[in-house]
Amino acid sequence: MEQIIAELDVSRAHEQQVSGEAQLGVAVAGDSHGAITVDQSVQHTQTQGGDYAEDYIDKRVFNILLVGGDTEAMIAVLATAGVTADLTSLLKSTRQKRADQLFALLSHLSLPTAILRRAFSKIAPFHVLPEPFESSLLQSILFELIHNLTSETDPIERFARTLLAESDLNPAQEAALCQWLGLPEQPQKKSEEPGLLIAIDRAPQSNELYHILAWRWPDRLKLWPPIGEEVRALSVAELPQAIQSLYQRIHKHIARFGGHLRIELMLHHSLLVEPSHEWKVAILFDEDDPDDVVEQPLYIGHPVVVRSVERALSPKSAMVDARARWRTRWGQLPEACKREWQRPHHAGAAQRPPLFCPTAAEEFDGDLFNQLIGDDYLCFVETVSPPEGMDFVKRVLLRVVRAGIPLGLWFAHNADRSALMYQFLEGLLEPRQLSDLPQLLRQYWKQTNLTRPLLFYDDPNRLPYDPDHAAFETPTTA
Repeated sequence: MEQIIAELDVSRAHEQQVSGEAQLGVAVAGDSHGAITVDQSVQHTQTQGGDYAEDYIDKRVFNILLVGGDTEAMIAVLATAGVTADLTSLLKSTRQKRADQLFALLSHLSLPTAILRRAFSKIAPFHVLPEPFESSLLQSILFELIHNLTSETDPIERFARTLLAESDLNPAQEAALCQWLGLPEQPQKKSEEPGLLIAIDRAPQSNELYHILAWRWPDRLKLWPPIGEEVRALSVAELPQAIQSLYQRIHKHIARFGGHLRIELMLHHSLLVEPSHEWKVAILFDEDDPDDVVEQPLYIGHPVVVRSVERALSPKSAMVDARARWRTRWGQLPEACKREWQRPHHAGAAQRPPLFCPTAAEEFDGDLFNQLIGDDYLCFVETVSPPEGMDFVKRVLLRVVRAGIPLGLWFAHNADRSALMYQFLEGLLEPRQLSDLPQLLRQYWKQTNLTRPLLFYDDPNRLPYDPDHAAFETPTTA
């Protein structure tokens, strides 16, 4: 097996990140942590291409491997599947080698302990870091990544990438990490990361029906509706099934991005409390067997965010005005991520930018719009349950949109708003984490069965067309 692994490493340059397809397949085949349940009734599976394997290996394990991925991902899948006990030690040995290389690099770079702790907490938000070994925080972190984050695939590389995303690195440190990861010296800008923009707006002359359009980012290729098909008017109840159909039919246009693809649901304000991040998509395991599918929530396979379709694309004067404020606020985000911030802890305490988080239900009854536009707030967080009977969409979320606030965290209308959930949101209230919320929330969503908050992450640089200057939507159509 070590010989095979060595040959794989020679023939394939180490991927920049775990293959999205492999990661997606692992999550589907197993539980939310990626553990695979092997069908032990299948001892020998044969296909058109010949024998896959013997000794109780399910065919779909190899389906996962064949889609691609690096050495670490392959070992992790096989070890988790329980193919042979030797692979577990081989996985740790492989991680140890990578960790030794990263330790040497980071020791030379002398990164501050605050950056190291912050990066580790983003990977494992619920993991308590033990006391450092021999006063070395870095050694403690790497030990945990190797031995105790069993549900993660290539945690060493993920830690290095998380460090690279930190805003406090100097150019020399960024260049060294890029070189270790095999990336260009200038990492990809967040606005250029691949995405699927799905706009769900009110159908013309209707207060109850919606229509769907979709584009791929960053090339703005229009994917929905398909050529020759008209836009359908759909009720709220029909939207989850419509998204599942859309995802299945356009999958060939987005499959190569795998788990790196961000799903961006650009919603009419009336839909901002729908549990859209939990809408399900069907994952096909075997193209020759259309019945071999598994349904999974969107958040398992992709980072998922919600956005405002009205603020992004509407020509109405109120939204044109909101769009200007929105772009200004987004431009303030890099500086805001460096600020110190203190959470107000009692009713009536002054809110402090960049986060606005109510401390009592009564605070929702105030003049929220003027509060939000009166200072440099960039993120609204539902940290207490709103008053019973309040129209949360119109009285709160629509005002957040109109005030130009680009970020937000709140719960869907059917969510169990428990004290535990609000405690979790309290833990996210850190300005330095604002730009990393999509990945941070995705890790949380995959590690818990508790209520999952909606993430409002509205980047004005990621639009299918410029609504203020373009007379047409997009010149390219799939």
